[in-house]
Amino acid sequence: MTTTVPFSVSDPSANGAGQDTDPVTQLVEAAERYKFVSQAMAVAANTASEAEQLLREADCAAHDACNKAWEAHLTVGETGPSGEMGLTAPPSQPPDTEPNGAAQEAEWAKLRCGMAEAASKRTSLFAEQVQAQLAVVQAELLSSACSLPTVGDEPANPHLQLAGTTEPE
Repeated sequence: MTTTVPFSVSDPSANGAGQDTDPVTQLVEAAERYKFVSQAMAVAANTASEAEQLLREADCAAHDACNKAWEAHLTVGETGPSGEMGLTAPPSQPPDTEPNGAAQEAEWAKLRCGMAEAASKRTSLFAEQVQAQLAVVQAELLSSACSLPTVGDEPANPHLQLAGTTEPE
């Protein structure tokens, strides 16, 4: 259900971004990492949302099962009037649910709810981790963008030549 991001965003050299490359290449590589981690964040957030929804549904089912077991336990002694001595009367209504079966179903529902809660916590934790990675990659992208030459700088690389300017002679 969960996915992981297969690279460390704190070490740009792990992703092929070397210190000797030109600023445009560094910017492009940072943008690619940002795109990848942004997509991972979207998946993680969606997974966490789905897990939270499943937890709520499991919690409701557990409450329903516990209420049914409680009702079965409370109504087990209600078999109707016992009648006078020597006279027997059939029970007015047999209980709808067998108490032991209802109690067992309630325990299974509690277990499923606990499993859904663990899955929800796990996916939320993963989403938080990816969010932290996204913040690191965003800072790296902004740093790379800020390192680009501005108007008036003499670019050492012809790829950095700004439109409308002429190369120095």
